[in-house]
Amino acid sequence: MTGDVGLFGGTFDPPHLGHVCLLETVTPALAPARILVMPAGRPPHKDRTRASPEDRLVMARLAFASLPGVAVSDWELSRPEVSYTADTLRHLRAAAPSGRLWLIVGADMFLTLPTWRRPEEIFALARVAVLVRAAGQERAVAETAAFLAHRFDAAVDIVPHTPVEVSSSALRAQLASGEGAALLPAGVFDYIRARGLYACQAT
Repeated sequence: MTGDVGLFGGTFDPPHLGHVCLLETVTPALAPARILVMPAGRPPHKDRTRASPEDRLVMARLAFASLPGVAVSDWELSRPEVSYTADTLRHLRAAAPSGRLWLIVGADMFLTLPTWRRPEEIFALARVAVLVRAAGQERAVAETAAFLAHRFDAAVDIVPHTPVEVSSSALRAQLASGEGAALLPAGVFDYIRARGLYACQAT
């Protein structure tokens, strides 16, 4: 693996247009050689996911298939351990000793970064690209970026973003009623319905 790489992780339970929109914004801003979408295996912040690892991997591949330079990795899903970002970044750095690594996050997740496991290792391995919506987040993000720079010598790139507002929990509730197709990338709703995920039944 050569060139600059962006890492975009999450449970993707399910992947939705908010995720796609974020990558469509960040890709031209960073111009990495590649973005790796990394579905979490055992996320430390959640007790469980609703869909299985196998289904989340298939859905992610369907969701991001149309985005150039984006690949979906099963590396975290293939490990029995809890998924920690520091471990994933260390793996990516070993595979690509040169080139920049970016950790791509939304603003809400960025504000929690000081509480993540081994933050000093995260910031030693990667820059952080944070997607910031126009209304109300700039100050909190700027203050957190300044704190991280002072405490961990973190490098933060702030990318303005107009998001597609999607709540994963609300979307799963819609899917249980056979709705929500408009918030999902092409192919994902059909897969969910065919598999009966989130209690969404085929008709």
